[in-house]
Amino acid sequence: MAKASKPSFNVADDPWIQVTMRDGTFREVSLRFVLKNSQDVASIGGDIPQQAVAIVRLLLAVMYRSYGLAYESDMSHIQLMSLWNQVWEEGMLDSEIIDDYLDEFHDRFDLFGEKPFMQVAWLEYASRDKEFDPISELIADVPKPEKFLFSMRSKVAPGVISFAESVRWLVFYCCYDFAGIKTPVKGNTKAKGGRVYAPKGLPGVGWMGSIGSVVVEGSSLFRTLMLNWSMFDERTSSGCLFGIEDDLPSWERDDIYPDSSEYSPVGPASLFTVLDRRMRLIPDESGSGVRGFIGCYGDIVRPTEASSFETMTAWRESEQQKKKLGLAVAPLMPVAHDCSKALWRGLGPLLVSTSGSNRKDLRPSVIWWFGRLRDEGVCDLPTVLRIHAQGIEYGSQSSVITNAYDDVVEIGNALMNGDQVAVSYAVETISKIDEGVSLLVTLSKRLQAASGNKCDGDPLKRASADVRERAYLALGDLSRECLREFTAGCDANAYCLEWRNEAKAILVRLGRQCEMESETPRFDLQRGPSAAEAWSMFSAGLGKVFGTVKDK
Repeated sequence: MAKASKPSFNVADDPWIQVTMRDGTFREVSLRFVLKNSQDVASIGGDIPQQAVAIVRLLLAVMYRSYGLAYESDMSHIQLMSLWNQVWEEGMLDSEIIDDYLDEFHDRFDLFGEKPFMQVAWLEYASRDKEFDPISELIADVPKPEKFLFSMRSKVAPGVISFAESVRWLVFYCCYDFAGIKTPVKGNTKAKGGRVYAPKGLPGVGWMGSIGSVVVEGSSLFRTLMLNWSMFDERTSSGCLFGIEDDLPSWERDDIYPDSSEYSPVGPASLFTVLDRRMRLIPDESGSGVRGFIGCYGDIVRPTEASSFETMTAWRESEQQKKKLGLAVAPLMPVAHDCSKALWRGLGPLLVSTSGSNRKDLRPSVIWWFGRLRDEGVCDLPTVLRIHAQGIEYGSQSSVITNAYDDVVEIGNALMNGDQVAVSYAVETISKIDEGVSLLVTLSKRLQAASGNKCDGDPLKRASADVRERAYLALGDLSRECLREFTAGCDANAYCLEWRNEAKAILVRLGRQCEMESETPRFDLQRGPSAAEAWSMFSAGLGKVFGTVKDK
């Protein structure tokens, strides 16, 4: 029998990251290449969109650590800003710093080495009945056999995938894996009856599944990385984000054990690469691909302890956690994305700088950082802020992935220049639009009733959902344009009044369309409110909602 080939793949030097170059070509490149040539890369891709932010965070972790080792610690905020500005003006990352770091820890990037990249070399399942899980269970968009109707994948689940693809899914899995019962691994002390359950009081899903990730995007990957490379945040207790001595990315750690435990990150590099899962990839016999994996719970981050270092999510004060933990002050919890809402409808937590009972600034650190760069007079910053949001939605006690979130919105400089009056008008206008859509849905229901259509339950819900979707599609195009064109120096009151008037006109047009489609007699008092009365109530409601914008 031929001896199995020893697999060889190094994440630093072998291609695995899918990118779009600025010349429009698509490539698969190494970690080293993408960092040293980030100025020529337009964006990160992936097998599914949600891999992109996870990979960007990994790249940022390398930047925090490599530059942190190259420069002295305990730098002042003035020195940190000077360092950031120096790199920004150079227009590219320092190749020598990147090479020195990746060379020093080169063995830690081996996918199948003694200390494999983001894995545990000796990890084994405790049960003799199960050697490993098939690789298809690592891939998020490979559904169960009965669900293939809703998948773009082949009905034949992949038995082997390439090393490059396996790295992408490894990174994704550690960030977004769902909760539920896991098979215990040898050395795990938390198994009960041959099972390992999600830790009580802590998130069962991967850390990024607990937050609403937002990335500020630039015209190139270099600019994207720089705009999200927050050096400090004066709103947090720690303040500093760069050069933290013990802020080690996961591949530098030596204290990785089979047991799951609560993990306290000490900086962004350790948080962005936290091993939420203990993992080991299983190569195939030819040593040219991956056929399976072993996975179990790993380092679990308590959300209330992460606000000092998590830079890519908005926060909220949690009275529930305050009561549960017996705290004097409500702790901060991350704000997750609502998959039922487009990003433009949920901008409040990203833009409003004073919220919560103590009027704290709970915006994402990357949004705050952009404002700080603007205040410092950094040259050549984007005039339109492009915010890219991604996330995962879970169901059934977070034991299954039910939806994925991926949306982009562009914000004009009136809303990113610290003008909270303009922000307040914009957020209020979006709230009014939501109210207007609710009035349109109510009109549709009344027209259905007036026409003699007695449908209820699921048919009525579907009809209402269709009306709501049609409205938000039309209003979304308008609102995205108004947010993008909201420029500094304009009269925020007048601008939002025009925005609301246009939104009202769209709702009136859609209301007339609902009226025509319902084939309802204008006057028929025997069926309750007639079509004319339903329209009158709708029109009055719109007038009340979309009144003149009041001076603040």
